[in-house]
Amino acid sequence: MHINDVGQGTWEEVNVGTAGANFGWPTCEGACVTAGMTNPLYQYSSAVAAPCAITGGAFYNPATPTFPAQFIGKYFFADFCAGWIKVLDPLSPPPTEGAIDFSTGISFPVDIQVANDGSLYYLARGSNSVFRVQFVGGVTLAINDLTITEGTSVANFTVSLSSASSNTVTVNYATADNTAVAGVDYVATSGTLTFTAGQTSRTLSVGINGDVFNEDTVSFNVNLSSPTNATTNDSQGVGTIVDDDAPVLATEENSQRAIALDTVTFIRDPFPITNTQYFGLDKRTRVSLFATNLKLTPGLVITAQAIDSQQVTHQLPVEFVGALPTFLGLHR
Repeated sequence: MHINDVGQGTWEEVNVGTAGANFGWPTCEGACVTAGMTNPLYQYSSAVAAPCAITGGAFYNPATPTFPAQFIGKYFFADFCAGWIKVLDPLSPPPTEGAIDFSTGISFPVDIQVANDGSLYYLARGSNSVFRVQFVGGVTLAINDLTITEGTSVANFTVSLSSASSNTVTVNYATADNTAVAGVDYVATSGTLTFTAGQTSRTLSVGINGDVFNEDTVSFNVNLSSPTNATTNDSQGVGTIVDDDAPVLATEENSQRAIALDTVTFIRDPFPITNTQYFGLDKRTRVSLFATNLKLTPGLVITAQAIDSQQVTHQLPVEFVGALPTFLGLHR
């Protein structure tokens, strides 16, 4: 708790209210060298010129802060005759007369209040009015969306400031799953970006995991949070990962020859045109081929061909295409 102490004629004080404290009156005004007295947190002179009475006092700790970060937790106070509002840091109080100007030209301010929406209100007796102070300026942060192919090892997002700032700006970031899964499709990443004074752009890198399987296009998010000396205009970047794996026919080791098995007997080629071991009337040999990265969609046409012992090419009718449930990404 802070206590504003209107001086007798020399010093205006801001005191830290503690049980049993003796702030010196009437022995002394302002800083006191008498043993047992508690000196003010802050003081300014009202012995000359306009200052005459400290009035109003409020900490800026609203439920939803909208002022820049340097004002959060600070103490605002006014002087009735001088017509100003000043601000100080209660954890690091300024020297005598060192509080920072916040507003001037006010007609006899008598009270200050901070609202939950982040606005600061002051009552000006000379104007018979209550005034509302809102923060409407300042730099904003934004992050772009990005589309990358699965074979790209890193997704480089750009985090930008709307304009250069004279202050150091920081913002936290963290990835989050959407349809993509951290550890499978991309590398989970979090941390803090820092913009030095005058810097307007930073690169935020997220590792992308590649594989050899055909997959749907997936996405993940990069979320910005807890900015300092800025606000966020676009706090979420979307990274879209486009699959780049082409269909591949399974071949024998060190060969262009396809792996082919008799569908019924699982014997490898060469195959007879007919197979008497088949049940049913149709004794034509059925052959299974295997491929990865087939994306089965309506209207997809799969063709196959084989070469006989005379090196004659034959087109083969395809009766079935389906995934092998025990082998991820493999189709027969």
